Amino acid sequence: MRREFRAVYLRSLALLLQAGVPIDRSLTVLSKGSSERLLAAASLRMAESLQRGTTLSQAMLGCPQAFQLFHAEAVHLGERTGQLDKVLLRLAEQDERSAHLSMRLRSALHYPLMVVALSFLFLLLGPPLLFKNLLPVLQSGGHSLPLLTQAFMALSLSLQDPRLWLLGVAVAFGGFRVFLFWARRGRNPSRLRRLLLAAPVLGNLFRCVALAEFARALALQLECGCEAREALVQAARCSGDRVLLERIARACHALSQGQGLTAGLATTEYFPPTFLSVLQVGEETGHIPELALRVSQFYDEHLDMAARNLASVVEPLALLGLGGAAALTIFALVVPLLKVAEGLS
Repeated sequence: MRREFRAVYLRSLALLLQAGVPIDRSLTVLSKGSSERLLAAASLRMAESLQRGTTLSQAMLGCPQAFQLFHAEAVHLGERTGQLDKVLLRLAEQDERSAHLSMRLRSALHYPLMVVALSFLFLLLGPPLLFKNLLPVLQSGGHSLPLLTQAFMALSLSLQDPRLWLLGVAVAFGGFRVFLFWARRGRNPSRLRRLLLAAPVLGNLFRCVALAEFARALALQLECGCEAREALVQAARCSGDRVLLERIARACHALSQGQGLTAGLATTEYFPPTFLSVLQVGEETGHIPELALRVSQFYDEHLDMAARNLASVVEPLALLGLGGAAALTIFALVVPLLKVAEGLS
């Protein structure tokens, strides 16, 4: 489920409730007006559940493809406190911010990855496409060719065989499926997440996204009156970081032992000092939700800076790789061709 579609849906539902439209009627209206078929079907299913006497939060639990457990828990808090429309608006804002973060992360990675892919394709397809007619001339020149030129010629001849392309596609597809199978088993997702977090620049990006999502979800949970330990668990789920979700049990145990929120989060060894310092101030002043939102905004801005740093590092390296591929092609094919031309003259 795309978060931007769900954000529009939740905001529309909140506005209908604020206008005094009953919940079941609001859901029926949204089932007919939503452009997302999954949300439209979920809305109709929830309207039928409400007509049978269930609550909105219980109905959301029956639509796991459209709503997360976090949404149902937050709506349940809104139902208990009588602030359902406010909670729905906050959930919409969170989905909007999450969608914006994901878009910025993808935009930061797309251009460098595209340049790297173009460099690889140029190195792979350049010789057989650009110098297809020159290879016979080099072979008939009677000169001993450099090892690099021989490698380029062997690559060019092999790429003309369609069976090699079929084999390459099959190997790439099989490797991708094996990787997905490995990444979903046991503790492998956590291991993969740790490797991503340890990456020099990418790790900073992923950590910023997780911290911003955690702080925003924590603020919403505490603002709705959720108990601190449950709020930590739900916020960790919203962060999308399996490492944080595993370590948050330490913070919950510390809270059960009478420690404060900041001291409990410090036991996870995940949060940076800046994050903990701001929450410590909020804990002392009694304004944890407000300062948690400030923390999320800080990491949103930090993500922009980290994305720019990533582009500034990867882009020159990718362009250097493209230039290196061009230089190798020229050295391997053009220089021997000049020698052949000198022999003819």
